[in-house]
Amino acid sequence: MKLSLVCVVCIAIGMALTGCDRSHNYKEAAYFELDGRYTVTLSGKRMLMAHDPVSLILSKTYEEHLELDLPRLSGTIRGDDIPVKSGYEYTGTIEVSGTQMRVNLYYDNTDDEVSKPLSWNGQYVLVNDKAVKRI
Repeated sequence: MKLSLVCVVCIAIGMALTGCDRSHNYKEAAYFELDGRYTVTLSGKRMLMAHDPVSLILSKTYEEHLELDLPRLSGTIRGDDIPVKSGYEYTGTIEVSGTQMRVNLYYDNTDDEVSKPLSWNGQYVLVNDKAVKRI
């Protein structure tokens, strides 16, 4: 009886954990042009890391952003054409057609010799954000 109760509790916790991830990327990507290059900002919500059962149940989120410095907003942009501020370089591509942008990038982890997909991969609508200015 005790063993089956433990199994039921473990299954319930597992189902709760897999159904509680509220991380997602917003569908719009803001961009602005400066000196012939384009800064595209991808935004979304991410889950806080849970270090205890209460945090796990509350499943709080926070806003996250990724800025990409792109040479143009048309056609195919290769990952190695995108500067990285710190960390591993990108592989993969960004495809831009009109206001539609598909991100399919990977971190090129040369230490472990693996490529890891970015959590930002997906389809976006480009929106000109003239209010954003680089400082």
